[in-house]
Amino acid sequence: MRGIGVGSMGALLGSLAAAPLARQLGLGHTLIVAELTLWLGSLLIVGASWLPALALPLLIGAELVQSCTATIFGINAGSVRQLVTPESMRGRVGASTSAIGLGAALVGTALGGVLGEAIGVEATVLFGAVGGLGRGCG
Repeated sequence: MRGIGVGSMGALLGSLAAAPLARQLGLGHTLIVAELTLWLGSLLIVGASWLPALALPLLIGAELVQSCTATIFGINAGSVRQLVTPESMRGRVGASTSAIGLGAALVGTALGGVLGEAIGVEATVLFGAVGGLGRGCG
């Protein structure tokens, strides 16, 4: 039962760290650091497939890192969105952002399944981690 609730603990830590990090680093740098740290968390998932004896602690660490940094990113990205969006458009922009993000996740899930069948799960996880770096640096 170890690891249960680690994602929630990471999200809580991220929610507490989001504002102080943004004040210290600025919004733009906080978003970049959060994306790169999220990518590093995905490398822990890759490591779990390469080091089965350490899979549990690596996956727990990945969940903690990714839930924390995804929360930091989400809070600060929402702040940027609110800063640059006129008040009368915020509802539509928020709804559009959610719809596009969920649609992309759905397509990514389907593509991940197809790719996993074609090249194997470990290679697909590595491909996803490398793709995550491109997202963080894009």
